[in-house]
Amino acid sequence: MLAWADVGGWAGTALQRRGFRRSNRLITLVKEDWFLPPLPTVPFALRPAREGEIAGLVRLDHAAFTPPWWLGPHTLLRMVHRAACFLVADHEGRCVGYVEGHRVRQGAHIGRLAVDPAFQGRGVGGWLLAGALRQLWQQGAQRITLNTQEDNLRSRRLYARFGFHPTGRPIDVWERLI
Repeated sequence: MLAWADVGGWAGTALQRRGFRRSNRLITLVKEDWFLPPLPTVPFALRPAREGEIAGLVRLDHAAFTPPWWLGPHTLLRMVHRAACFLVADHEGRCVGYVEGHRVRQGAHIGRLAVDPAFQGRGVGGWLLAGALRQLWQQGAQRITLNTQEDNLRSRRLYARFGFHPTGRPIDVWERLI
């Protein structure tokens, strides 16, 4: 599968002529306060990601997302090494979720939040998001952004609970099977 995020909206017509179809839209959300909602008690711990668990992170990523959103081992390893924040949710020695964030000028961007489907709806995503926000704030981030698919209502509810709100124009995502 080939995919294209049409930032600025200039490529859609050409992509359509080449057999791409619009599959979704990405929206950018922003948080500019230090509010954190109450979080449920959960049976796992947050900790930094380890280089030796990349294979498990890839499996989790592929379970949590569909193509073309999958990340491979090289991308995840680079993220672990370069991220300002890369936390995993550990449940009895098993990684059940992860979050990655990086600094952007005076702010930060949360590039990825993934939760094992078997653990979704149990508070893992909220704890990961809160942990990432705290770390990024400690590093001086004032404004934190993230992207999600427009039709991902579950993630949008989570982000709204934390005070994120839409900003900018949606980005069309185009896909083509090869």
